[in-house]
Amino acid sequence: MRIGIVSHVVNFHMFAHFFDKKDEEELLSFDNNNIGPAASLIAKGLIEEGHFVRFFTYGPYKKTFKSDKLEIIINRRPSKYYKALGLFSFVQAYSLFVLIRKCYKDLNVLHAQWTYENALAAYPFAKKIPVFCTVRDWCETIRGFLPNKGGMFWKVRAWINEIVFANKDFHFIGNSPYTQKLIEDKIGKEVPCILNPVDDSILKIGTKTYCERFRIVSILSSIGERKNPTRLLAAFQLIRKECPQTELCLIIGAQEKYIERSPIYLSWENEGLLEGVTILYNVSHEIIYEELDKSTLMLHPALEETFGNIIVESMARKTPIIAGEKAGAIPYLLQGGKLGWLCDVSSEKAMSDISLYVLKHLNEAKDKADLAFEWLVKEDTPRAIAKAHVEFFSKYVR
Repeated sequence: MRIGIVSHVVNFHMFAHFFDKKDEEELLSFDNNNIGPAASLIAKGLIEEGHFVRFFTYGPYKKTFKSDKLEIIINRRPSKYYKALGLFSFVQAYSLFVLIRKCYKDLNVLHAQWTYENALAAYPFAKKIPVFCTVRDWCETIRGFLPNKGGMFWKVRAWINEIVFANKDFHFIGNSPYTQKLIEDKIGKEVPCILNPVDDSILKIGTKTYCERFRIVSILSSIGERKNPTRLLAAFQLIRKECPQTELCLIIGAQEKYIERSPIYLSWENEGLLEGVTILYNVSHEIIYEELDKSTLMLHPALEETFGNIIVESMARKTPIIAGEKAGAIPYLLQGGKLGWLCDVSSEKAMSDISLYVLKHLNEAKDKADLAFEWLVKEDTPRAIAKAHVEFFSKYVR
């Protein structure tokens, strides 16, 4: 099958080896923006299963990379100047549309990621070839957590989101049972659930070694209300009252200069919430995996996740997990608590109590982490997820 993937983020480094030496070096020189790695991992699985993949995406400049198994067609990322004017999403979508228009006719299907610019770019082609759209977040929920509902940028995105869902020719996919139900309630028909795959190259073979000192890691893509960082830090201070030597490594997917100038960071300092805390900013995935390996448990305080990539990445490194009992897709990923611990993450005390329990019952923690690893290997590798996509795509290929 020949599959087009429309995604504003691609792990260029993951695919560099598919091309000749010159192109490989060029791709390796690109910033490897791997926020939301699902699209790249699906492509990896599809290629391993013998399918052809063509990416439509953005990069530092316009360029096409070609090989027998993979093409990456890049347009230059639009200037952020358009964001201030409220036009960024439209310019972004149009720049992807132009790429697709030139070379979609030899594709069997087109697969858009998220329900915003990528899906809008694919919109005009839904009557020409089967177009699929994986819903990777929920617009209304995100806006509810943002100040002023995210302003003009998210107002435009919300409009695009509604336009995309109104397209009767699109075939939607939920990336978790939680997202699947939200879609079905919105459009009034059944859709499949196909999970975000985990990178099988990070699967930890062998036994996890726990350090002598209790160490907690938490990985957040932002410090907004939805990710719940302040309650996390307050819970950690409660943990330190009972176990003073416990450490917290907080990894934030943003630049240090922006975080440390923010009012929320200053409030953490003033309230003494950073005692025993090490903060790492915008680090590579390799460093994230190192920190997971060094940690006794991963505490994820997010109030809502449509999937939760860090959950499956923690499973892959055999790190025990605590996360929110009502946090969207999280209860499914942790199989109701069978593969980790669920608690009320809106309560500092609840997070503290369950963390202390896990720290004092490491044999139980190890058993749950091993079960989680076994589930992951069986259910969530790129090839398994690629097969699920192809099975769904095949129903609509003309």
